[in-house]
Amino acid sequence: MRVVLVGVTCVGKTTVGGLLADAIGYDFVDFDAAVQDALQDSIERIKRRYRTELKYRKMARHILEDILAQHPIDLVLSMPPGGLFEEYKTVFDRHPDIVSVALYDEVTNILNRLVFYDEDSQLLTDYHVNADNRDHYLNEIELDIDYYKDSHSKAKIQFHIDGRDAQSTASALAIVLSETVLEPGRQTSSANPMTQKASKPVRSATSPLAQQALMRDN
Repeated sequence: MRVVLVGVTCVGKTTVGGLLADAIGYDFVDFDAAVQDALQDSIERIKRRYRTELKYRKMARHILEDILAQHPIDLVLSMPPGGLFEEYKTVFDRHPDIVSVALYDEVTNILNRLVFYDEDSQLLTDYHVNADNRDHYLNEIELDIDYYKDSHSKAKIQFHIDGRDAQSTASALAIVLSETVLEPGRQTSSANPMTQKASKPVRSATSPLAQQALMRDN
């Protein structure tokens, strides 16, 4: 089985994905990082080179195909918010073992996780959410959620984080996977896996969140 995580920017896909992979003994790949490695440039500069998101996804799907060929089994793959848009979904649909998971959380929880990067994908340590920009970013997150809701609703598993920390989220998701689609007999390595199952998301969706602040999908 291969697990694909989608969700809005800073919902926690990369962090949870790495912890989930450790818990179930899978390899982990962050798609944006793989694209940067393949093209030896930052995501922001690469997207600028292709001018539109559609042209970028049409190019990047070939990198996605390479990742899946290199990891034919036992993979957790963290995708950007548009990870189930048609250009990527048609690739996933050719692999019946792939299980897509959409991660959701409350807007204020996502706001608390926001980090910002420059066009070279370097962390901006002196730029943060504050009282002056808080409402702006809350609105951007809500727009993001609405923009991506249709594509995220296509995921096979809808999982609401409900404010858990990353480790607890990974443990809970490992349990959900083991009870639904994980191969019989495979054990998770989490010492205290949470047994709470995924609830129906309050909302799911998204818009191109804060391009001007160069927020990296996380």
